[in-house]
Amino acid sequence: MNKIKIYLAIVLGLTFAGCDDYLSTHPDSRATVDSFEKVEQLLVNAYPNISSKGFTSVMSDNATDKGVKVKYEYSQPLYEAYFWKEAESTDVDSPNTYWEACYYAISHANQALAAIEEIIADGGDALKFKPLIAEAHLARAYSHFMLVNIWAKHYDTNTYGQDLGIPIMDKVEDKVFINYKRHTVKEVYDFIRKDLEYIKDLDDNVYQAPKFRMNMAAAHTFATRFYTYTGEWDKVLEHADAVLGGGDVAGKLRDLNGKYQDLGVYEVLAEWNKSSEQANLLLTSSYSFWFYYLHSSARYGLSANMILTWFKQHPQPGNAWAWSELQAGEGKTFIGKDDSYFKSQGLNAESGWYLVMSREIMIEEALFNRVEAKVMKKDYQGAIDDLNAWYSKRVREYDSNVHMLDYDIIKADRKDDKTDPKPYFYNIEEGQQKIMMQFVLDQRRREFMYDGLRWYDIKRFQLPVVHEIRDEENSADGETPSITLTSDDLRKAVQIPPFALNTGLKANPR
Repeated sequence: MNKIKIYLAIVLGLTFAGCDDYLSTHPDSRATVDSFEKVEQLLVNAYPNISSKGFTSVMSDNATDKGVKVKYEYSQPLYEAYFWKEAESTDVDSPNTYWEACYYAISHANQALAAIEEIIADGGDALKFKPLIAEAHLARAYSHFMLVNIWAKHYDTNTYGQDLGIPIMDKVEDKVFINYKRHTVKEVYDFIRKDLEYIKDLDDNVYQAPKFRMNMAAAHTFATRFYTYTGEWDKVLEHADAVLGGGDVAGKLRDLNGKYQDLGVYEVLAEWNKSSEQANLLLTSSYSFWFYYLHSSARYGLSANMILTWFKQHPQPGNAWAWSELQAGEGKTFIGKDDSYFKSQGLNAESGWYLVMSREIMIEEALFNRVEAKVMKKDYQGAIDDLNAWYSKRVREYDSNVHMLDYDIIKADRKDDKTDPKPYFYNIEEGQQKIMMQFVLDQRRREFMYDGLRWYDIKRFQLPVVHEIRDEENSADGETPSITLTSDDLRKAVQIPPFALNTGLKANPR
């Protein structure tokens, strides 16, 4: 048999991998993937090792210009993100490096599938490989999903057959310079949908550390995100129920007003991304300066005033939020969420990279997607029941006699809410449905602060974003100049990376 070799070529450029050097290596000197164990190890790399959370957070309304009074760190990726510029930076935390990381991950998944095919053809046990086949399909589906939702218009059944998506990689490539095209958004979603069908074949028992792989709970939660974006509410409920069940929902969530309240600062930061934390379903090791360092020290990001608004003055219906507010120096306030560690470039090197165990999928997302599905199906009490389960773990010193939600409380809370969520291809009715959705969007915004998910809510509900601009002349509180990303702004589809455009891919319209 002609054994499969590892071809880790990325179609559209590889900053970290040295793509051309790799392809010039004689095939016989590359690793041969010819066993279950080797395929399983290959799939360790089928997940992006760069984070998208920094630039997606800063593009959203979860960021502001903190001004010039304090000396903040400059970050080109975050500067470009804040002003919705076409990204030029190839630093970590930039769209360009995340694009590469996703296609690099997809290439590993495709290589694993090709290797398995040859092993089975050579007499290998097909049944034994079913869980790895499933993982490879789910892992590449995840990266394709992230790519299409950053670099394309949001899923819209009215136009998705013509809307530019991203290139689909469904097989092993051993050449860099090939003519690739952008598939439509519909084609990409159809491709992902087929890969999602492999969830049934996953088996968490084949992994030593299932939280770092596309385990069953993570895959079902990812499916809730996919079907939330496509508006298939019964499928959202089906997959969310597979994760949450119908029993003690609160007991499955991150216990912020319980266990976390008894931890010290550094213990809290470490706990957020531990595999032992039940709420963490999929963790990846990511290079990023965003976590802990830049999300407090960068000029563009979540400010102390925003923290005051969202976590102290504005929780409903009563007490302070259970998250910790921390300081990293003058004016550098942040929410106690995420830790990182420094990886030097050599034994005695002073330069290197920050690494973090990034939470890519959390159980709270399954809950919020289920809430959204219930709102759209007009099961308002069911949605409120799930929100109460979540509230019981989020409000400090929670008391069910004081903090229990009902529709009257939600309606009173939304009396000044001017948010007008307008999905592309379905309607939200005025009245109770719209009020509930406004409330849910606010709670999602709190829960996933720093996680970048707010950006996708802004895209799919066509919400505008206003960013302030402060300098020496207008750095004081009061009237401040600003820039606006309108509800239908074409820049919500991030521009294709320059190196990808150079291969002939069509640019997003501007």
